[in-house]
Amino acid sequence: MPTTIFTPQMLRNGTRAVPEIPAGGGGGFTNTYSFEFDGVDNRIDTDSIDLGLENTISFWAKRNGTNFNGVVWGGIVQSNYYTVFLNNGNQIQYRVGGFPVATFSDTNITTTIGADSWFHCALVRNNSGADVLCYMNGVLRQTITGIASSTNNTILKNIGSRGPTPLDFELTGNLDELSLYNTGLSASQISDIYNSGAPNDLTSFSPLHWYRMGDSATWDGSNWSLADQGSGGINGTSVNMTESDRVEDVPS
Repeated sequence: MPTTIFTPQMLRNGTRAVPEIPAGGGGGFTNTYSFEFDGVDNRIDTDSIDLGLENTISFWAKRNGTNFNGVVWGGIVQSNYYTVFLNNGNQIQYRVGGFPVATFSDTNITTTIGADSWFHCALVRNNSGADVLCYMNGVLRQTITGIASSTNNTILKNIGSRGPTPLDFELTGNLDELSLYNTGLSASQISDIYNSGAPNDLTSFSPLHWYRMGDSATWDGSNWSLADQGSGGINGTSVNMTESDRVEDVPS
């Protein structure tokens, strides 16, 4: 039987055609799932995560209904019971303890959150913890300086609500590709993470913690386990969530 030899296709200019490799992860990155939170009792717990004074919190979100009115990332004590809260005015509130809470209310922010579509948010804390910058869809929209309790580290523990005691501020909507960095990322890095609206491989940004939500999550019959894709090695575990809370609804 003759042997068939396959050779790369030759183009008219004599060069060889090579397969196009999608951006992110050398062609191995795919984003298929997010988690949907019901606004009642859903959350994801991790061990305590201490990001220090200068850090970056990055996430994708889409509201479900009139508003989110819930926590993206919660803290661990009463004085820091949420860190990132999407309120019923489509504003972003950031807190590391104490009052007043830093509220991002720029029109570009509230309009983006209220559009009932996926958006990317990055909150960059810098200047030794005193200032927080809010990027929406890769663009810096608002900076708040001299935040309250600026000497407190950013300490996170709950995703989707404040919990477990008391359990409140439950999020209504979807979250995807949450990542944490113990440094303030630059504007160009935030733009690259946004990637024109399509999540990509974050490995090159060296996240301390990276929760892909539905992707790289496993269901054990009772709870979801979220593998930490960052270097920190702190996995997450769902609470009061069902297998159907992982949905094929992602930014694109």
